[in-house]
Amino acid sequence: FVGDPVALRCAPNSAGADGELLAVGAASMPECELMPCDLPDYTASARVAHTCDDIRHLQECTAYCGAGYEGNVEALWCDAPELLGDAPTCAGVRCSRGYPNGDGVDAADCSGKTTGEACVPGCRPGFEQQAAAEAVVCGTDGAFSESDFACSRRQCLDLDAIAAFASPALSHTCRGRVFGQGCVVACAEGYAMLGAAKVLTCGADGTFLDGSGLVASAAPECQALPCTIGRPQGRGVDHDCVGTTTGGTCMARAEPGYEYEEGGPTILTCGPDGAFSWSQEMR
Repeated sequence: FVGDPVALRCAPNSAGADGELLAVGAASMPECELMPCDLPDYTASARVAHTCDDIRHLQECTAYCGAGYEGNVEALWCDAPELLGDAPTCAGVRCSRGYPNGDGVDAADCSGKTTGEACVPGCRPGFEQQAAAEAVVCGTDGAFSESDFACSRRQCLDLDAIAAFASPALSHTCRGRVFGQGCVVACAEGYAMLGAAKVLTCGADGTFLDGSGLVASAAPECQALPCTIGRPQGRGVDHDCVGTTTGGTCMARAEPGYEYEEGGPTILTCGPDGAFSWSQEMR
């Protein structure tokens, strides 16, 4: 009990019988109240909840696991100034909701996390994070804190930068492809394909893969077609254009015994449309 002490005196009554105790001077009899108990440190933890606020001498209370934690319940009693009894053993509850998610998001680090524990999401192979990753925390409601973490599909390298595919004889649909997307490599206009077109897939490391899952290294075989339209002709005109194929050049000139009315020796280029184009007029 607590209270201020008061001095007492024995005052006999007028009949000579037993006297009574009276406070000395103007003081009144002491007022006493039960002493409070100090709460142990563990009661301040988020793991523990209790009914021990303002507990006093000889009173009882309970300590149990707080929201998001599970364990036993312990009875406590106050022997002022100490609160006696065992602390409850509490473990965090595993989070099962609110995992970071989205296309390519890897939340493996969050598996098995319990109340109060943090984890950091990442990106699966073939994806790149759009911003720095921030930790998410497993809350007392069994869900992870909100996250705006996002991943985007990695873009494949330019197919034209690969020597085997850097040919004007080829045409493809592989520009701008991202992880998981497919494309086709075939022969360009003016070329005949010897075999089949190649179907490629943009891989996780940014390279193109062939149908066997290996890095693409072989392009379709293409044969240039000969030009037959616009071939030089006319009296006195000589040329070496027979058999010239797409992308190739040939020369037209005056035959011996003839002279040019206009221009001079002319270079012709075989176009993908099967027609020759002239560098200059020649007559």
